[in-house]
Amino acid sequence: MVPVLTDEIHDLDIKQVFSLGRAYKCTVRGIEGRLWLTQEGLKQDTILAPGDCFTIRTKGRVAMESLDGRARFAVSRRASGVASVGEVWRGLWARVFVKRQTFDCR
Repeated sequence: MVPVLTDEIHDLDIKQVFSLGRAYKCTVRGIEGRLWLTQEGLKQDTILAPGDCFTIRTKGRVAMESLDGRARFAVSRRASGVASVGEVWRGLWARVFVKRQTFDCR
C-alpha cells in the first residue's frame, strides 16, 4: 500500500491562533504571509515564509500565528489506513481549485 498524503489549507488573520494536536511528522508549508510556529516542549520557535516547509518533530501540541496580517498555509498528513471518501474529496478539491503553488521541501 502506498502512503497517501492529505493536505489541509488554512487561513489565519492577524491575532488568530491555530492549534494543531497529534501533528507528529506532519509538514507545514507556508503559502502566503509569514507564520510563527511554536511546538510544545521546545524552546526554539520557527518562522515560515512563503515556500518554506517544516516537519513537526514533537508529539505535543503546535501553535501557529500570523506575523504580518493574513497567512495561508498547508498541513500535510499521512493518512492512516485507507482514506475516507471525505478526505479523498477534500484532497482533490484542494489540488484542483486552490491556486497552484510549487514547494521545494527538502
